[in-house]
Amino acid sequence: PSKGAADAGNIFAAIKKAHGDKVKLLGVGEIAPNEVKISIPGMEYIYQPSRDEMADLMFRTDIWLGCSHGEGLGRLSLEAMTGLAACVLTDTKAEFVVPDKNALVAPVGAVNELANHINTLILDPEFRKQIALAGYQTAKVMADPSDMIDRLDEVIASVF
Repeated sequence: PSKGAADAGNIFAAIKKAHGDKVKLLGVGEIAPNEVKISIPGMEYIYQPSRDEMADLMFRTDIWLGCSHGEGLGRLSLEAMTGLAACVLTDTKAEFVVPDKNALVAPVGAVNELANHINTLILDPEFRKQIALAGYQTAKVMADPSDMIDRLDEVIASVF
């Protein structure tokens, strides 16, 4: 429930209804395919992809939907940004997300708002590219550990 799968299913259904075969929907998860309760015609479900498969998916994704109800770092969204996917996310307070700059964000459970964000990105490829590039820049900065190393050094120095 905390991953927002039901919300994602409702959003996917709305997007498929609005755009038909113009969109390709991929779901990724750890639930065995025979236990997945979401059934959307034309949606492909990828069960437990390997790291390489996941990386390949990220680089083939135009829009990443993250519907989590709670998140730590939000690693998958950050990885999607690395792959130049424009991210549509629930507001889980991930420190790297800047709403309307590097991702489009809506409150947890705001299915219609999330679907509208996806529609906006589908209909406005230039805006989608802008969000995707800003996300990529964010991921690039987050991949540089220098700032974290400096902070850790400061904490260690303050203890001694």
